[in-house]
Formats: sequence, C-alpha cells, structure tokens
Amino acid sequence: MAREQVEEFVIDFTSQREWGGLIAVAFFLAGVGAGAFFLSMLLEQAAGLASRGIATLGLLIVAIGAGGAFVLDLGRASRFWRALANPTSSWISRGVTFIVAFIVFGVLTMAGRWLQVLPWSNTMLGAVFQIIAMLAAFSVMVYSGFVLVNNPGIAFWNNALLPVLFVLYSFMGGIGVIFVTLLTQVNVTANLIKLLETIEIWLIVFALVLLGIYLLAMATSTPG
Repeated sequence: MAREQVEEFVIDFTSQREWGGLIAVAFFLAGVGAGAFFLSMLLEQAAGLASRGIATLGLLIVAIGAGGAFVLDLGRASRFWRALANPTSSWISRGVTFIVAFIVFGVLTMAGRWLQVLPWSNTMLGAVFQIIAMLAAFSVMVYSGFVLVNNPGIAFWNNALLPVLFVLYSFMGGIGVIFVTLLTQVNVTANLIKLLETIEIWLIVFALVLLGIYLLAMATSTPG
C-alpha cells in the first residue's frame, strides 16, 4: 500500500496551494468579458457605439472562457452545482450565481438583438433583460475582488481596494476588447476612437494610483 503523503504541521507563513492558474484565467476572462459587455451597452447609449457584436463577444468570453476554466478547475463537472449551494454565506456561490444570471439574461438580450422576431425584441421586456444583464455583468466584475478579500488568512488579499481594482482592470480589458473589435467594423468615427482612448487612459491612471496605494498599505501591514 502506497504511503500517503502527510504535510508537516508548521506554525509559520506558507503559500496558498488551493487556487492556481485556472482560477486566475477564469477571473481574468470573467472580468474582461463582463467589462466588454457592460461598456459596449453603456457606450451604445452615450456615444452611438455599434454594440451588438462586442456585447456578444463579451458574453462568449464569460460563458465559454471563464465558465470553462471554472469547470476545469473543479476536476469533475458534475460537482458544479455545489458552487451554487451557499449564496447567502459564500462569495464563490454568489459569484457563480452572478455568472449564471449574466449568461442567462445576456443570452436573452443578445438573442433579442440578433433575432428581431422574438417576443421581447425592441420591447420594454427586452430593455429589462438588458438592464439585468448589465447589473449581473457589473456583479461579475466586482465579485472576484470580494472572493479574495474574504480570505483573512491571506493578508495580502485582505484589503478593501481589491474589488475596486478588479472593476478597473475589467473596464480596461473591456475597452481593449472594444478596440480590437472595432478593427473589423467600418464607419468608426474619430470621435468614438478619441473617447475610448480618453477613457482607457484615465482608467490606467486610476488603476496605477490605487495599485500604488494598495501596495503601500500592504507593505506596512502584517508580515504575511
């Protein structure tokens, strides 16, 4: 019988081993996709951005990219339902709930955009679906930060600025997706490009400032 490996109990700082590369990929893709969806819908109203293709791409990034990474990290896809079991007490359960809500209402919204024959296309119900999808997208962006903050045993994550940083990075990634998508579109106005560039620059500035504050706070925090 093979001897099971038993880790030595040490009262000292150790690195966390539960979350690895797949979780990092899932957080990144969830933020980028949700950011692209949210900003494309917002800029459609504010700046006339043709959002249908961009929002659909953002939805696919979350559903296939982030969702696939989360499922692969579980090891067994059949255990996925357990992640939804404790939304009242677990930020992981809340996050999965946000992702599922975003996918469901995002699909309903985009289906109404692509298939004009659906009952909710160009109706108040379709607008309600869009608002819920945008709220869910923002929740997807912010929840990753709360998941990390809610781990007091890891001092470097225990800072209230982390959710704000996740939102800023999601918006920056979303703007990046919009820029790439605009390369395939015609009749893109110079004013729209200028607006996107301005938004991206200010997002980078805010992110750098907050990241500096975050690192300074952590440097003077606990040894962990």
